[in-house]
Amino acid sequence: MGRKDVRDSEQQGTTTESAEAGKENRAPLHKPQDGCTQTHRTESMSIKKEQCEECVKLNEQIVSLKNHVKTLQSSDQAPNDQKNERMEKELTEKCAIQKAIGAKLQKELVEARSKNDELRKALHVLDEQCDKLMVIFIAHCEISLRNY
Repeated sequence: MGRKDVRDSEQQGTTTESAEAGKENRAPLHKPQDGCTQTHRTESMSIKKEQCEECVKLNEQIVSLKNHVKTLQSSDQAPNDQKNERMEKELTEKCAIQKAIGAKLQKELVEARSKNDELRKALHVLDEQCDKLMVIFIAHCEISLRNY
């Protein structure tokens, strides 16, 4: 037997072992002991689950607890919804007040700018009149000094 023959026989042995392992896999997945869930394989390879009374009761308790949690969550949300609505109303009122104050301040700012422009014009007129009076005063002083 050469190396090739040894390899071929090893591969055939491995293939035979795999086939035997495959046959073993066809055995029931779970041998029923005292467990609550029993699985049986039929010839068509379908799995059938049977639940014991304790599992049924536990599943009912789980469903009941889930429903209770949902109820608690919805009841917790009701006060939160009312609180959120109240806060939204308060914030809306505060926002309206701030908008009114902003509009009033804007109006006062426009009026103040208008008055500022009027005062600036009046100051400019007074400044021009002051310059004219200074020219007249200086001319009068020069005339008085010549006559003295």
